[in-house]
Parts: sequence; C-alpha cells; structure tokens
Amino acid sequence: MKDLYDGSFAYIFDMDGVLIDSMENYYRAFRDVLFDRLGVRVERDYYLAMSGSSESFQLNDILARFGLEADRNELLAAIHNYYLGIMQDGKPIECNVLLLRLLLKQSVPVAVASGSASGVIRSCLRLCGIEDVPVIVSVEEVKNGKPDPEAFLLAANKLGFEPKDCVVVEDSDAGAAAAKAAGMRLLRFYDIKI
Repeated sequence: MKDLYDGSFAYIFDMDGVLIDSMENYYRAFRDVLFDRLGVRVERDYYLAMSGSSESFQLNDILARFGLEADRNELLAAIHNYYLGIMQDGKPIECNVLLLRLLLKQSVPVAVASGSASGVIRSCLRLCGIEDVPVIVSVEEVKNGKPDPEAFLLAANKLGFEPKDCVVVEDSDAGAAAAKAAGMRLLRFYDIKI
C-alpha cells in the first residue's frame, strides 16, 4: 500500500461526528451548563442544526437568540469541563478511526482541524486510541470557526501543503462549506444509522 501513496495529498480530519460520535454529549454540556448558569433551555434540534460550527459560534448564537449577555470565556470553560466529564460516553467512529490509523501507518501527512479546544481534541484522540497526529488545529488558534475556511487553511499550512492538495474528511454542512471555501477536496462522511 505504501507504494500507492506518492506524497501528492495530505488529509485533514474533522473530529466531532467524524472520529468520535460526540454531538449528543456536546448538546448535554451546552444544555446543562446554560440551564444551570443562565436558566436557558436549549432545544436539541436547534443545537444540532449548528453542528460543525465552532463552540464559540454556537454559544454566541444561543446567547443572541435569548438576548443574553454573559462571560463567554467562563461559559466555554464550564462547557469544556462538563464535556470532559462525560466524554467517555462518546463512541469512536471505527471506519474513520481505521482510515486515520492506516494513513498514519503509511506516513501520509495528516491533521485534525476541529472547532473544539485543544485539550478536548487530544482527549478524544486518546479515547480513539490515537496519539500521534502530527498537526492539530483547535478553536484557540483561529479567529473564525467553520464554515469559515481558516482552520483548514491553517492545517494545510502547518502540513506544508497547498489547499488544492488537501483532502478534508468532514460530516457537517458547516465543515463541508469550509473545505470548499478553502479550495480543498472533500470526502463527506454521512453517519447513517440503520
């Protein structure tokens, strides 16, 4: 298989919904923290419609929807801590974890670019049994979350590849839009439950 890879492409993986089934846990974290601290009830469908966008974008959208002012950094820290406490409930998405492992084994340039915090990304990768991803781009490193292409462009730059030579593995509409806006190829993952 090594002979089949000629070094032309790098792969950039999203994490949530691609490597780990985490959306329900993130929803629980947002729902419980915002209800506990602000008395706000966030509906599941409303939250899941924002999947793929950064946590900061999601929080800003929720606060704007309810007309609330709050310390965003404090809320995001509380949401991260809550999520880390229940993260073990998330299940690795085996087909994509296997693909990532195969690429790493073949020394294919790989990155993970996620709207999550770096500590959350590393914890999720450990949960998936992966600790050797050479490039990780987290929400702390970008100004604009998906659907803005900034995270993917930064990952390509760190990998030393032109955007046109990157393949993004993504599940969400926001992430797919970000990959297209970056001028990258897109491998869209749909988790269809049968």
